[in-house]
Amino acid sequence: MRVETENHQDASVTTQTAIADRRSKIMAWMVIGVITVPMLAAYVIFKTGLGIPTGTVNKGDLILPATSIESLEISNTENQVVDWLQTPSAGFKWRLIVVGDGRCDEICEAQLYKSRQVHKRLADKARRVERIYLSTSPQIDPAFAELLQSEYPRMSVGQVDQTAVENLFVATNQADVSSGEKILVVDQQGYAMMTYAEHHTGGEMLDDMKRLLKYSYDG
Repeated sequence: MRVETENHQDASVTTQTAIADRRSKIMAWMVIGVITVPMLAAYVIFKTGLGIPTGTVNKGDLILPATSIESLEISNTENQVVDWLQTPSAGFKWRLIVVGDGRCDEICEAQLYKSRQVHKRLADKARRVERIYLSTSPQIDPAFAELLQSEYPRMSVGQVDQTAVENLFVATNQADVSSGEKILVVDQQGYAMMTYAEHHTGGEMLDDMKRLLKYSYDG
């Protein structure tokens, strides 16, 4: 009887040891899986693009790649170099910029109006945004200058070299930013990162700007 009991205990210990070994192996494989599966998945996504979202929440057209414009030399109407785009001295503002040749057709006027209305509708966040018109011509058309003064007195006006602008954006997907037909969105660090063309509505632009201001620092 005693021998049978001891045999039973030995069998029980052996079974428990086997179960413990099995559990240890399962845990080891689980640990390996936790480490290797994400790495393999990341590798596959990187190599094939599988699983990467193709859509974005923004309504405007992204500038690819985003391009710093802080190297542009900008002069004011008195031909003095200004540092509107230099941070942090400029207050870390977002900028809505229209670049044109000193004249303004119907599309240009519509873009200026759109940027002004969006700026107004930002309400208390409007102080974090600045509107700028940059002319690639040393002379602004007198009729346009009068329009700027009467309808857009809070819009800063400056001058840039057209070749410098073209060279800055030639390697991006938005090479025609100096046509006067697009609104450039420049972030707080001086990077042009999005544009709005004639077909974009003010509501779409407003939605994007609210989201950008919501998730960026206020300083």
